[in-house]
Amino acid sequence: MPGRFEFERGIRLSDLPPLSRGLALTIATWADIETGIIPNRHQPSMQTLLSATGMSKGSMLNHLDRLEADGWIVRVRPSVKKARTEHARTHYLLALPIGARGSDPLGLGQELTQPRSGADLALGQEPT
Repeated sequence: MPGRFEFERGIRLSDLPPLSRGLALTIATWADIETGIIPNRHQPSMQTLLSATGMSKGSMLNHLDRLEADGWIVRVRPSVKKARTEHARTHYLLALPIGARGSDPLGLGQELTQPRSGADLALGQEPT
């Protein structure tokens, strides 16, 4: 299971449609940074995801299906009976499809090695 940042980097570098990317990144907001696991108490409901993304229910379901089919998420769905009687929710797991751990040509996942202040450069001077 990927860490949250590794998952987010993979999503940003993917060829997923914009709404699928947005949905995947929204789901990732509930995941632990280190492990990528979404704790049971933080699993988002369908209504929470609809509210957080502004998507319609039909669009949301289509994009969840796409993310799952492409290997970006795993959905663990409760039985219909449990969902109705116990209000059980779908659980989401972050995943990375095979080949998604590619390079980061734009440097989107790089961290700054040391902070820079504006005093480092004279006005109009270009960094070297």
